[in-house]
Amino acid sequence: MSVLYLFWPVVLLLLATLVAKRTKFHGVWKILFFLCAALSLYTPLSIYVLIALGSAIMLHPHLRYIVKKLPRVRLAVAAGIGLVILTPLIMTIVANPSVALRLLGIPSEWPPSLLANLHELAGHYFGFLSLGSQSIMLPVFGFGSMLIILYGLYQSIRTFETVQSYVILAWIVLLFPVLVINPGFTSIMFVPLLLLLATGLERILGTWYGIFPYNPYARVAGLIPLVVLVGGLVLFGLERYGYGYRYAPEIVQNFSHDALIIPKVPTLVVSDEERPLFEAVARFNGDFKVVTSAPDSGSYAVTAKAYNGKKIPYQLVTTSANNNAARFYIYK
Repeated sequence: MSVLYLFWPVVLLLLATLVAKRTKFHGVWKILFFLCAALSLYTPLSIYVLIALGSAIMLHPHLRYIVKKLPRVRLAVAAGIGLVILTPLIMTIVANPSVALRLLGIPSEWPPSLLANLHELAGHYFGFLSLGSQSIMLPVFGFGSMLIILYGLYQSIRTFETVQSYVILAWIVLLFPVLVINPGFTSIMFVPLLLLLATGLERILGTWYGIFPYNPYARVAGLIPLVVLVGGLVLFGLERYGYGYRYAPEIVQNFSHDALIIPKVPTLVVSDEERPLFEAVARFNGDFKVVTSAPDSGSYAVTAKAYNGKKIPYQLVTTSANNNAARFYIYK
């Protein structure tokens, strides 16, 4: 699901840009935009991207002018196609209104603890001294990247009248209340923050070029520290995530490599919770049988979750983790 949080905004922004610029095959882009807009509504929180785009169209004069110039018949056809795609979703919401709440990102427990959620959000984006204890390493962006994002936010506020700034700021304003009441949707803010990061880098380069508008040597020289800055951010991010997901105890404990280190035994005893995973592995591997109770005889292995400690194992299969390192108990 997190991938779709990133996929749909990027696709919608790309198609909206192609429609606004009236590039070649603009009729196809309009149909694809409404098609993707309708499909995106099946993903939670995608409606906020469309609201941000819609508010920009209604309130920004340049976008209003562009939309007025679009052929009405083609827009109606494209909107009709989108409505047909939305029909199953509309019928589902009518039959089960709680689906609409999930799509809007409204939590099932109400009212939420706003102060606790704000504290959690602060850790997600500004907790630079901790990696967190979830499956997603925190904070989402490193310290250097967040400084550039804040600079990009400042520049976007200064240039609020531009289409780009308007859409990004409207998007963030719409998403922030959703994050406050449901901070688990951290990934939905990734694309707008990435756009702010690009805005910050663009303004840094533009400021340097503005200082030396006609000096080619100075303009090229300005690229060197910018390349070093971006390269440092990229390399630091790669190292941080690479080492963090592999070695940080608070992060590693949220993942399992058991499927990669299954011992060579004819029978594997697993818990009911693990059974679907190991049955899928066995289906494609075919070297062992998955059961939930230990056989009376023969060689077999027991997973850590299914191990009850009643018998002394012949051998252990372990990992390099400092906690819960024993993953399989082999019996003969």
